[in-house]
Amino acid sequence: MKTFVILALLIASLASAEETSETFSKAIDRGDYRGALLLWPTSDEARENSATNQALFAFAEYKDNMPLLALDKLATISNKSSISPAVKGLWSKELGVNSKFWRNFNIKLSSQLSTFFSSKIPAVINAWSLRNLQTDREIKNAQTLLKGLEGTDPGAWIKWQLALSYGVRGKTEVAVDYLQSLIDSDQNAIGQDEVLMAAARMLYQDNKLDLAMKYYDQVPKSSDYWLEALEEKAWIYARLNNFERTLGVMKTVLSPIFAAQVGPESYFLGTLANLRVCDYASIFDILKKFKARNQNRLVEIQKLAQTGHNEFSDRTLTKLEKGIGAWADLGADLDKVPRFANRDETLSRALARQRGAHIQQNEIDSLSQQNSYFANFKEYALKTSKEFEREAPLRLKTLAGFDLAEIKKNLLKLQLVDAEAVHRMHVGQTYAKKVLGGTEKPQIKDAIEFPYDDKEIWLDEIDHYQASAKGCPVNSKKGQTL
Repeated sequence: MKTFVILALLIASLASAEETSETFSKAIDRGDYRGALLLWPTSDEARENSATNQALFAFAEYKDNMPLLALDKLATISNKSSISPAVKGLWSKELGVNSKFWRNFNIKLSSQLSTFFSSKIPAVINAWSLRNLQTDREIKNAQTLLKGLEGTDPGAWIKWQLALSYGVRGKTEVAVDYLQSLIDSDQNAIGQDEVLMAAARMLYQDNKLDLAMKYYDQVPKSSDYWLEALEEKAWIYARLNNFERTLGVMKTVLSPIFAAQVGPESYFLGTLANLRVCDYASIFDILKKFKARNQNRLVEIQKLAQTGHNEFSDRTLTKLEKGIGAWADLGADLDKVPRFANRDETLSRALARQRGAHIQQNEIDSLSQQNSYFANFKEYALKTSKEFEREAPLRLKTLAGFDLAEIKKNLLKLQLVDAEAVHRMHVGQTYAKKVLGGTEKPQIKDAIEFPYDDKEIWLDEIDHYQASAKGCPVNSKKGQTL
């Protein structure tokens, strides 16, 4: 009798152990994808090695931050038609129409993979590849593509490309309609402030200044675009010959606290506005600041544009790969690399691929330490990382070239303003000496006052500076500007 009791207890114990033992399938059901991967090599599912189990293993790889390895695995599965609808559904839901994966990775959906995903995915991939629509045919094809993707992020990207294309063609009304539909939607493809800036610029280009100002005014101070919006509002005031407002805005833009973020065109506008009111002293002060603030920057940008590398570029790419909230978050490296590189779509996608490859490599390294099975993938992971690491530095080099060209173009403009200011001062002094007999000199500066100097900055006054300028001194007898 005692023997039978012991046997019964042993059987019950074994049954209980079997019920509580971990399996690959149970880990998947629980969402423990890393645990499932570690169990896979010795699991019943691996021994069975059915197409469904292989697809499930690849899904666990994807969920554990190894997307490229997962899709490679998925593509190599034979007899895909036998994979269960439930597992195919997992893949279809995970990599749906709005998945960022399609945007960031240059995946060509082969017939081997198309069976796992929505029938819309080929259109999604085509949508994210759209850039610089130039011909009527390209625009028509984009509009046709949009019909099946309306209300999605790739659909929003198509609208963005169409808006940019129509803007270049001078069809501002059509372009702004597309942009306004993006503003009114819940899309996540393009930042709201970037869309506002695009609408404002197109309206400015079309001389619809009041409407442009309304869009600029919607860009909040917290935005990475706020300083640019402020400068471009100053251009509107200048076009309206309201140089007092222009000077007030530019005093904010050229404030020392924004020195690392301001581009060369801001200095040109500052000098141009002061030239219009004959404030030559301020022109020379701005030129002095431009030289002081951009001398080292020019050296570093030139080095980056020529060689693809400078002392700060690697560190910048590392920060961008990790993710920054705003351009100013780069800190001390801000003015040694191309301006607003974080907004560049090509660089952003390259960094997303690089980030994905690095995370994948780290995951494989970690898994291989726990299970030697995954050591087989280490060479693949390393190769993939090296491949993607080449893209971002090349793009940063290209952007540095764009920055360098912008600096040189505006440097020529600044030199022209400098020469004009010197010429006017000379003419004015000659007039005062010869015509007025030296008893009266032209007034070089006319009542331009601001609530702070460069040594004392009150942050609550930023964007509230005002200027009062009576204009250039004139020859009262002839009505001529001196």
